[in-house]
Amino acid sequence: MKQRQEQARERRLNLADTKALEMAGDEATARWAYVEAQGLYEQAVAQGLLSRSQERNLCRKIGFSIRNGTRPERATSWFERSLQLYEPNDARTGAPGTWRYLAHQRWVEVRSGEIFESLTKAQNEFHLQDEDPEFSTRTRALHAYYLILLGRYNEATDYFSSGSKIRQDWTIGPAVCLNQRAISYAIKGEVDWAFHTFERAVEYSKGYLDGYYTATIWDDYATWASALGRLDLAQSNCERALLIARERRIGWRIPYLTLRLSEVSLKSGNIKRAHHLLLDALTYDTETPVLRLLRSAIALQLSHVLDDEEIRKRAVADDALELAFQSGEPRRIAPIVAEYVRLAIGQGNARLAKHLVARGLGAISQADHAEELLALSARYGFSADAQQAKHLLLARMQLPQCHLAEAFLDVWEAQAALKRRATLVARNHAQRAAAAFARLGWWSQHTRALALVGMAQNIDKHQPSSQDVTILGDLSPALTNRERQVADLVLKGLTNRVIAGALNISEHTVESHMTSILHRLGLRSRWQLIQLKRPPDSEL
Repeated sequence: MKQRQEQARERRLNLADTKALEMAGDEATARWAYVEAQGLYEQAVAQGLLSRSQERNLCRKIGFSIRNGTRPERATSWFERSLQLYEPNDARTGAPGTWRYLAHQRWVEVRSGEIFESLTKAQNEFHLQDEDPEFSTRTRALHAYYLILLGRYNEATDYFSSGSKIRQDWTIGPAVCLNQRAISYAIKGEVDWAFHTFERAVEYSKGYLDGYYTATIWDDYATWASALGRLDLAQSNCERALLIARERRIGWRIPYLTLRLSEVSLKSGNIKRAHHLLLDALTYDTETPVLRLLRSAIALQLSHVLDDEEIRKRAVADDALELAFQSGEPRRIAPIVAEYVRLAIGQGNARLAKHLVARGLGAISQADHAEELLALSARYGFSADAQQAKHLLLARMQLPQCHLAEAFLDVWEAQAALKRRATLVARNHAQRAAAAFARLGWWSQHTRALALVGMAQNIDKHQPSSQDVTILGDLSPALTNRERQVADLVLKGLTNRVIAGALNISEHTVESHMTSILHRLGLRSRWQLIQLKRPPDSEL
């Protein structure tokens, strides 16, 4: 009897310790200390004597902590362990949400083709379509989101359209759904609707305090701003996303967004900044598959532009090409393949270049994010591949905001003319493409277009640029037009509310612009901005 009482007492103490550890982990999570939270949750699991539901919830929390850490792919086993502990009647206790987390893990692991099994289980196995319309609509939006990543635009529309109903009383659902709605507008070239809807999605994402969705939406906004030719907007959105990742300590997102900013800088021709950002990213752990792939794509492009073999050796993964195809995502496949085509041509291996083009185009059904590879195919691909590429560019030109596709079609024509040795025709198309890229601010492509016909000057790899700013800021960076407007009104002493009214934007958008302005200038407060522009007191 006494022994049983002692055992019961010990069990109560263990459970109390477990609960205390879990509560401490929750407190650490609330202040974004994910490494600390992970350690506390793991200690709680190690206590033992847990019920299935306790162990299940702790495993899910461990997975969530790791997902926000430096190696998010390691969360997969914890989410899978959590799902193994669910009973058939546990649908309301988190199983569907865990399946969605597992779908995201496949993207991190660059196995996007395997995402849909998890999303289908989240949607169908628990029959929540009628019971929980927010969950159902959000899951369908995510399904469409990943279909678009795979270039399957028509299928995505079957799951979620820009007219899908969104209720204002939902929690995070509106942010996810509005983000997908914005992407739907973007792929149709409806720029104003797309950008306006991205802004609304950001507003709603503030309800999710860890910042994960906000950073994701800014990143998606940057991706589609770039695809629609707006590199200035892409840059500012990447910077906003990076700032959130730093503030909320989303470990892997910091090097990821640093690399994304490097990618945008490279497109805008700011080679020095792109190189600096790549080196900055390499100070972090970038071995997570999605990071390894992005790092490799940027390093390949920089090594080509700078003619620096050391960058390739240091930053390009040996399995970069296969990793890109494993992802199934055209926007990851196309840049990698384009650079390997250039490598093959540089080595005099035209046969390999043709097969690379063919393999790359086999994974691409839309022009978005793949224009450079499409243009290369005219000269270095098989005839059928070249015509397929031209067809994709022409199809994109049937939609609004097609300036980028038009410019790359001229590059395609220049490459095709060079292949048949029609030098004058090639020169005319290259000059037209260069002029279009210049209007868009795509200076890297401007240089490449002229280089096709021997007209480009060498890129200055060392001369400082007015755009060369570091992540820590610079005292005189180039602000976007909107940021300059906001800064001017701040210097006049106006409040955010008054500025919002004057510029016909939301107060939250003003706050976002202010955050970006201070970040670029390396300042910590609005007061420092005012002091920076105030003339010094005259001496008596």
